[in-house]
Amino acid sequence: MTKQAILKFSGSALVRVLLAVVIGTLLLALAYTIPQKYIDPKVESASHIIKEEGVYPSVTKFATSAIDNWTDSIMLLEAAFPNGDSPFKDAMQVYRYDYGNFRPDEALAYYYESGGKYEWITAYPQYWHGYLVLLKPLLAIADYSVIRIINGIVQTFITFFVCVLLWRKKLRQYIIPYILCIALLMPTAIAKCMQYSSCFYIMSLGCIAMLLIGDERDSPRKRLLVFLYIGVGTAYFDFLTYPIAAFGLPALFCVNISEIQKPRDTIRQFFAALITWAFGYGAMWLGKFAIGSIITGEDLFAEAMTHVSFWMGDDHTFSIPYVFYHNLRDFAYTPVMAAALLLAVVLLALIIKRRRQFSGDRAGPALGVLLPYCIAAALPFAWYVFMLDPSGVHFGLFGNKSLVVTAFAGLSGLTRVYALIKKPVAGGKAA
Repeated sequence: MTKQAILKFSGSALVRVLLAVVIGTLLLALAYTIPQKYIDPKVESASHIIKEEGVYPSVTKFATSAIDNWTDSIMLLEAAFPNGDSPFKDAMQVYRYDYGNFRPDEALAYYYESGGKYEWITAYPQYWHGYLVLLKPLLAIADYSVIRIINGIVQTFITFFVCVLLWRKKLRQYIIPYILCIALLMPTAIAKCMQYSSCFYIMSLGCIAMLLIGDERDSPRKRLLVFLYIGVGTAYFDFLTYPIAAFGLPALFCVNISEIQKPRDTIRQFFAALITWAFGYGAMWLGKFAIGSIITGEDLFAEAMTHVSFWMGDDHTFSIPYVFYHNLRDFAYTPVMAAALLLAVVLLALIIKRRRQFSGDRAGPALGVLLPYCIAAALPFAWYVFMLDPSGVHFGLFGNKSLVVTAFAGLSGLTRVYALIKKPVAGGKAA
């Protein structure tokens, strides 16, 4: 892109984010107009389920599969909070009832099962809480257990649809790596946990968008717009779980689709996508604090900075080696990892078997094509360094899920190299 084109796109991106801020605010305010008499019985039903399961139940003891009922309880308490005089103020402050030193799941059970009274009201303005746009209407018509079932069905359908698109776009070699990586995320746990679902949906829809856009002449600009909206959507819907995956997998789909043979061009496009995603992500967050401050008359920027300094101050609780080790350990603790490693070993063995193809003109493209995948594989570790303390606290829940980017980058990179070197050499057959 020329300098003029970059400036034009930047202006367009800023306008789109501003529109997203306005639309996001209106949608949240609209959700807060739903009468609580429809939502409250469903939240009461959910409190029984969560009390029976406990705060961090595991789907299976054979894999890292803990469900974050702590945060799901917060989401339910927010959804059940009585509507105030101003839906716009409610949408910006996102109130919930609280009680003593109880955990959110305990407070939920205390109120609905024991008939206890909450002691105070807690505001949570640091996030958009855009999930309430969907959660409140769903709770108005369906029980929590039904929502979990719907969640699992929709996620399964989306994963299947991605595989269908990979097949139709003649990218069949990436289907098995993709399915393995989705399995590494523990989809059963994601289906049962609202907290985990936002990034999964954004990530999956981003992959679908990349496949539908393809590699046409005007694809680069369309892809950048998608990454802008992925960033916006991540900031709006997510609770800071594994947002780097929402960028990483769609970005890797772009690399897989691209026919560009020069690593420099692929890397340039990759970083353009990363910058665009980060702009959408950061600008949407700032938009929340700006419009929230206007609506509430309070300085939400100050509250946000207090929250940021708590998690990202210089006085870190965890070391980088500790965070890396525990996230890697928990991500790898699943039988699916054995299948993923087996596929990697098979691909590597096939590449070594065809090592003669690395000679001559093919050596550069075959090895150079790995560079974008190596950069993508490093993204989760960069995220862990950037968000060191949160990654150290939440590795057993959702922090480790960022490593799906590393896994998919590794399997996709090996698949891409093998596909490249097995092509017949001009005037002969592949070795």
